Amino acid sequence: KIKTKKVAGMALCFAPTKVLEQNIRECVQKNTLIDSQPSQLAVEKLKSYFSDPITTNIAYIQLVERVRSLRVISISILHKVFKLLRVNLLVYIPDKDILEKLDSFLQEIILKFRKNPTLLKSINYIRAILQTKIKKCDQLKFF
Repeated sequence: KIKTKKVAGMALCFAPTKVLEQNIRECVQKNTLIDSQPSQLAVEKLKSYFSDPITTNIAYIQLVERVRSLRVISISILHKVFKLLRVNLLVYIPDKDILEKLDSFLQEIILKFRKNPTLLKSINYIRAILQTKIKKCDQLKFF
């Protein structure tokens, strides 16, 4: 359960980020040498973070930070991260600044893996999703 507390009229999130980090780790890193699936419980818990408007931003930030914290970033981990981004960005949209941070993160990955056409194709697809969502955020400002 995610705890929130109202402070000065704003709902602040006190999400158990350790649990979120563990679920992300299990979903993107567990048995990366063998193409195995994470536990259904970890997938469901991670989905609950993406689907809750209070923790959507946190889930995306933690996903990126998980990759950045790795000494060596493997292709299999990136594929799993990109799959999570592709699936969730279509349904659970973070704030505009998070969308921009995700785009920046993908640009960093392009620099590191520019010779991998499969990754580049995935990155370009996700960046197209991000650009569409960013444009929608900009359009909403005018209404």
